[in-house]
Amino acid sequence: MVRKVFIIIPTYNEAENVAPLLEQIRAISTSLGDYRIDILVADDSSPDGTADIVRSLAQGLTTVHLLSGPKEGMGAAYIRAISVVVHSCDIIITMDADLSHPPSMIPLFLDKVGEGYDVVIGSRYVEGGGTVDWPLTRQLTSFFANNMARVVAGLYSVHDCTSSYRAIRTSLLKKISLESLSTKGYAFAIASLWEYIQRDANICEIPFVFHNRTKGTTKLRLSDISEYFVNCFRLRFKSFVDNNVNRQ
Repeated sequence: MVRKVFIIIPTYNEAENVAPLLEQIRAISTSLGDYRIDILVADDSSPDGTADIVRSLAQGLTTVHLLSGPKEGMGAAYIRAISVVVHSCDIIITMDADLSHPPSMIPLFLDKVGEGYDVVIGSRYVEGGGTVDWPLTRQLTSFFANNMARVVAGLYSVHDCTSSYRAIRTSLLKKISLESLSTKGYAFAIASLWEYIQRDANICEIPFVFHNRTKGTTKLRLSDISEYFVNCFRLRFKSFVDNNVNRQ
């Protein structure tokens, strides 16, 4: 039986990267006979013409789809896109648009889901993973953000909590109210991971090497950083409350 997969890619001003990324995914997809791979680009009204490029490609590729929306952040884009496709596929893969997540790993993600895992995370912080061409400030930011998620939010069991390169069974996603996550930016990664762990999801991490973008600029904003740290403490408090309720 052919399984349906949607790859969701949030974009904002990725005109230089989106076409080569979609072409790489398409090339990989043709070799996966047991899966039908569709791509949903969730664009936040990019002023650089990203949506126009995707729309043009979609005319010749029936597996490419565009979902436009307001500029609210990566998390909001994921929630909007997942809500649209979660009932029409078996697996969702989330990935960045800046070519930092190698599409060549998609078959491995699917193999791991086929082995029985509910969530598969591309991890920079397990053996074999890493980063390339990151300045020291970026390395430190990632290190502290990831450790905040593990220590403060309580996501101890995962090494790379902030990676957005993931494959998730939709049977798991259907159990979660994504709109209740209270995140619009990068905090979506840890808020959703917390929900997976609370539902005893079978999670594994596979190593990958993150290559820094060569075109375009990062979309990380001060508001994203603030939201992220607030959510680390929110999730810790939520864990405390839930644990006390369960004991009663």
